[in-house]
Amino acid sequence: AAIALPSNYLPVGQVLKVLFNKPTFWFFSFGAAFAATVSYAHSFYLTSFFLRNYFPEVTAASSGIGMTQLGYLGLFMGLAAGIGGVIGSWLGGWWCDRFGPKDLRHFVLLPLVFPFIGLPVFWYLISINDIWLAMGLLIIPNIGVAIWYGPVYGGVPGLVPPAMRATAATRPGWRIGPNTMS
Repeated sequence: AAIALPSNYLPVGQVLKVLFNKPTFWFFSFGAAFAATVSYAHSFYLTSFFLRNYFPEVTAASSGIGMTQLGYLGLFMGLAAGIGGVIGSWLGGWWCDRFGPKDLRHFVLLPLVFPFIGLPVFWYLISINDIWLAMGLLIIPNIGVAIWYGPVYGGVPGLVPPAMRATAATRPGWRIGPNTMS
């Protein structure tokens, strides 16, 4: 593998200029921002929801294993987010690998559609009186809020010429070059 020399360095601004002129980049950016906002919002909401609506069940279950109520909820919500995140990330990447080469619109199709599948599940899980079923079903909306990772992180580098792909795939505040990663 060749080592990047300073003469091969492309300024981040040059890469951003190319990206900013691509409508697909903006669809990816706004879609990812929306999905992240929904994910954070439902994560913050659910802790108070479960404490408010299932306090006796959470108290009994948490004391049975020597945890606080918040620790118990954090554990189970973290497991639901982790399992859903792994499945969503894998599914989004698999979908793009499988269908993206035939039609590039598939990079946005699954991340656009799947959250609408997760939304009724989310509404159902906050309306039932079974904490165990609600926590199990929580995996499905978490798949929906993670399914965009593969398409976005895999799709953005495809929007620029090969020499710009590594820079396009990194955090824009980083300066890429020999010994300059910060």
